[in-house]
Amino acid sequence: MPDANAMIRGRSYLSVVQWPDEWSEDDCIGALVHAGGGDVFIARQAVRRGVPGVVHRGDYDEIEAGARGVADMGAVAFAAHPAKMDGQPSAVQAKQVLPAGPGRWEIDPWRRRRDDTTKHIIEPGELFLIVRGTTRSTTTRVGSDTGAAAGDAMLYGTGIAAMNAADGAYGSRSSSTEVSELLELQTRDGRRYLIDGRKFNETSLHGDASLSARDACDLVMRTVAACSPRALIDRSFNDFRCPPDILKRHFIGTSAGTVTKTGTGPAFEFYCRWVRLMYLTMLAG
Repeated sequence: MPDANAMIRGRSYLSVVQWPDEWSEDDCIGALVHAGGGDVFIARQAVRRGVPGVVHRGDYDEIEAGARGVADMGAVAFAAHPAKMDGQPSAVQAKQVLPAGPGRWEIDPWRRRRDDTTKHIIEPGELFLIVRGTTRSTTTRVGSDTGAAAGDAMLYGTGIAAMNAADGAYGSRSSSTEVSELLELQTRDGRRYLIDGRKFNETSLHGDASLSARDACDLVMRTVAACSPRALIDRSFNDFRCPPDILKRHFIGTSAGTVTKTGTGPAFEFYCRWVRLMYLTMLAG
């Protein structure tokens, strides 16, 4: 799973969990403009996207002041900034989740070094949050007729030729999409365990290796949640509007054509860090 640390460093995100029930849309917009420093048009767009969510991004001081201002007016809000986001550890990728006693789980990780004897145990009552989501990664390949491309470059410039190439004007175009079913377990002390349904061995819980990736993740979620009544379950990732600076497009140009890769994997990493802060804010309020 791509690590979002490099993408969020230096950016802070003003996040609203809930507006006061009695507020109108104009009240919410006014609060954002007053406390967040944005203009009315951008604030209106943010409010209409709904909450919880990220409503504004900027530098540390601006977002900290904005979160305090919106909260002082009566909203539930917080600042998701690099110190809080980067302070959370990277997720350990889990190969298996093994029952280790009533309400107790042992995580068998991928890529364990031979000299690593660390036991990853979730004790009864330690599980804080379960996050479920689906990500998609799309690869688009465009074949290139180098003669036609070179001709357009000479006549119209390389910029026009590059845009035409991306649109498939010089050859074949194909796309493929890979879907990943993901589940993250977070403990109260901040440990994170990530399950990718494509790479997970669910036989320890079910004895059936034929389950789909979606069913495998749902099985773990149900089984672990049933033994952890205090744990929160979040399934809202697919409705979350990720800040655009987190979503990246990778472009590779070769003599044979171009390859463009996009995906929501970084968005899930961001969301898991962000949503933990959201629930901590709600519990503290």
